[in-house]
Amino acid sequence: MGRASRGARSVPSGAGAPAGRAAAYAACGCAFLFAAVSFYWGAGGRFGLDTVGREAVELSRSGNVGVFLALWFAGLVKVAGGLLALALVRPWGSRLFPRWMLLMAGWAGAVLLVLYGGVQLGVQLLVKSGAIQAPADMDWRGFYGHLYLWDPWFLLWGLLLGVAVISYTFRPPRPLVGDRPDRHQGSGAWPGRAAEPRGRHPGRRRGHRARR
Repeated sequence: MGRASRGARSVPSGAGAPAGRAAAYAACGCAFLFAAVSFYWGAGGRFGLDTVGREAVELSRSGNVGVFLALWFAGLVKVAGGLLALALVRPWGSRLFPRWMLLMAGWAGAVLLVLYGGVQLGVQLLVKSGAIQAPADMDWRGFYGHLYLWDPWFLLWGLLLGVAVISYTFRPPRPLVGDRPDRHQGSGAWPGRAAEPRGRHPGRRRGHRARR
């Protein structure tokens, strides 16, 4: 390989602000942990299910296959959300998906998660403060489960994904290999074309052979 191929270099798609990388990995962890809980409940487990609400417990006890399929589907969606966060910082992300697709999916996911978790948490805080009167048959176990665990989890996941997407948005696109001149070449050398070795001149060699 010539010097030009050695001189050309590319910026990894995972390069970016350390905060953006850390946020992406943390968002992936939130998503995968969330997915593990959904798969556990989808497999028939019931521990902690009452923190979602008594309706969830009743549906699980009913043995309805559709409920378990919905839980497995929710788990797969959360796994996809974790992979999306990884795709923003790992090199395979830019190889498998165009930049606009990652940006669109990342921004949409972050906004939806923040809105869902933020609105739910805001309403529950109003109920907790007494600004909104709770119904007489309030499921307080499920209420506090959403207030202190599930809705903050959604909100945190969305905020972390948002930081990762912001970092990815302002990251320059990865340059193509060989699109810059080699530092060892002369000023007139073309990118990807090796500079002619010094001290040798083809015309002089041909003239020397002709004289011989």
